[in-house]
Amino acid sequence: MTFFHYKICQTAYNTFLIISDLEKKIKNRILSVCGAIAPILYVAIVALGGTIRPEYSHIAQAVSELIKTGAPNKALLNVLFIIYNLLAGLFGLRLLHW
Repeated sequence: MTFFHYKICQTAYNTFLIISDLEKKIKNRILSVCGAIAPILYVAIVALGGTIRPEYSHIAQAVSELIKTGAPNKALLNVLFIIYNLLAGLFGLRLLHW
């Protein structure tokens, strides 16, 4: 291999490392944002559930009562809680340095 070929290979490898590092930083940033959004979404879901169900008391009742069988808008809240759980799980992957 000539010096010229060696330099081309070395430049290509270094470029790959830079792109790989950039992709890792972007992935970590996205996963960190998921961790920032998750608790805000959780509070919003609970507030929305309490608004939809006027007889619900945030002080006297558990959050799980918002999605118990027969609760109004259970389907909506289930979907929102699934989104919350996905965001929290993605943030957990970030903490594991995935």
